[in-house]
Amino acid sequence: SWYYVVAGLAFLIAAWLLYRRRSTALWLYAAIVLGTLAWAVWETGFDWWELGPRGGVIVLLALWLLTPWARRGLVGPDARAPLILAVLASLAVAGYSMTSDPKDIAGELGTDKVVANANLGNDVPAGEWHYYGRTQFGQRYSPLDQITPDNVAKLQPAWTYQTGDVKGPDDVGETTYQVTPLKIGDTLYI
Repeated sequence: SWYYVVAGLAFLIAAWLLYRRRSTALWLYAAIVLGTLAWAVWETGFDWWELGPRGGVIVLLALWLLTPWARRGLVGPDARAPLILAVLASLAVAGYSMTSDPKDIAGELGTDKVVANANLGNDVPAGEWHYYGRTQFGQRYSPLDQITPDNVAKLQPAWTYQTGDVKGPDDVGETTYQVTPLKIGDTLYI
């Protein structure tokens, strides 16, 4: 952006004027603050989160230049007024930008196309386990009813699988393989 070249040169001149103890440095810095403010608003609008990085440090330096120890020994007429006005303008823009939302999209939610029975993710077939909690609701239980408290003691393992996760010599007393296998169709994903 062209701003950076112009502002960079203005900063160098203001630094040179401060080094030479000239009060005109405050006039120039006021112009830098106002120019930065105009450029930032032109580029971003009144969006606080975009304005802050573009002008925050520059305004803080302006506040520092208004302190007595920064102005001590400056030669020439008192030049605080333009810098104070530039800082006040920056603070006014900052205050306004904090209370406005330029990216707000005002509108209404339509109610004429509401789906009576929306699919909220609970469409997993009874014998499937597609998600960590079986359904997207995380219900974590199976609706199958072939296994009951009466017949659970009669169950026999149909198959086993070794994951390769075995207890090592430095492991705690008991280890468990804590994953939820996902069953989709005829495939079990571990």
